[in-house]
Amino acid sequence: MSTTAFAALPSALSDDIPPVTAPADRQIDKNGVMMDPGVLNPSQGSYIFELTPKEGSNQVYVSIPAAVLAGLKLQNPDFTIDIETPFGIYRLPSYAEDYLADLDDFEEAVLRTSSFRVTLTDKSADKALTDAFKKSLPQATAISAFVDFKLELIDTASKDVLTRIDDFSGIIERLLPVLATQVTKYYGAFSYNESTQIFGFVPHSVTPVDVEGKQYITILIGSDNIYVAAENHVPFNDVPENAWYASTVFKAAAKSLVKGVGNNSYEPNRSVTRAEFTQMIANAMLLPQTGGDPYEDVAYGQWYYGAITSSKALGLLDQFKGNNFYPNQPITREEMATILASVLRKFEISVTAALGQFTDSTSMESAYMPDISLVVGTGLMQGVGDDKFDPKGITTRAQAATVQIRLLETLNLIDK
Repeated sequence: MSTTAFAALPSALSDDIPPVTAPADRQIDKNGVMMDPGVLNPSQGSYIFELTPKEGSNQVYVSIPAAVLAGLKLQNPDFTIDIETPFGIYRLPSYAEDYLADLDDFEEAVLRTSSFRVTLTDKSADKALTDAFKKSLPQATAISAFVDFKLELIDTASKDVLTRIDDFSGIIERLLPVLATQVTKYYGAFSYNESTQIFGFVPHSVTPVDVEGKQYITILIGSDNIYVAAENHVPFNDVPENAWYASTVFKAAAKSLVKGVGNNSYEPNRSVTRAEFTQMIANAMLLPQTGGDPYEDVAYGQWYYGAITSSKALGLLDQFKGNNFYPNQPITREEMATILASVLRKFEISVTAALGQFTDSTSMESAYMPDISLVVGTGLMQGVGDDKFDPKGITTRAQAATVQIRLLETLNLIDK
């Protein structure tokens, strides 16, 4: 496989396997072939394992002793190990060994003899999976393999799995080689939810086309799962191509962040409720589900319960005071601004703008003014014409999709 997608990696592993001289508990298991860890040179910054599945298999793996990673981390904290296959690429940092410090369920002696095992499985032939993909994204076409990325901690000697590492605290890069000639702007990356059997949006970016005409889509999320990239241009007959909001609505639909309302319609000028916009932000930010009773009028079992509960727990709804949220009430532009600003502050973004440019600034609620200043300063929201912000104006579906995309672009969670 070509490695030109990576700018500063050393040359790939040669076909000559070095003789094994390390003790058994320090050897690297490369898809069933034992290797001496001496091939990993910390001064080079990274190392590439190039693997293809054995005949009759759709899976490859590499197991690296935790002690080896610990040694690499001491010599070069930025060292990475790349497992490259024709269908997916996994980049494991040496600081993955830090994960052991958080495991209270295992004795130190067990952890000292453990290994990190990375497994990549091409599940493109899994009919149940491809059927779920078509059900979730009926107009989409896969442009990568369906890849199951898995990181586990195993006992080096017995190969028994000690625990699966589902959500590593650092960024572990996973790349999907693109099967198409080139990615268009209406594409997305999606992960599979086994409990709901639905493919949903995940943050992602695409590399430039390399000298060999190849592109890679990087998954920008810490958890392992089954991922796929897809072209997904969703046409709406009521969204003119030349409308100011067309590109962002189509982009949001391509990434499955917004849905149509039936009959190939989007209804861009329809109002958005507080619950609907909160759900849009929860979907975009992949908010973890939490429990509780955030408001008296947000009951368990309502479709918006999880989004509102999670958003409230994270402090995104602090400006919505009182015991009721009024989820079905149309959300105003200044209310939308306060939710967006709360997300920006979580990412420590503090660019602001003067509000005197708007002739209706005096009609803004004073509590919302710092939030409006922040979202205007970052470009998430703008005026609505005639030098007005229209703070009490009702948010439309076109506006909601636009700020959703701008938010993800500002946070570098999707390509601009």
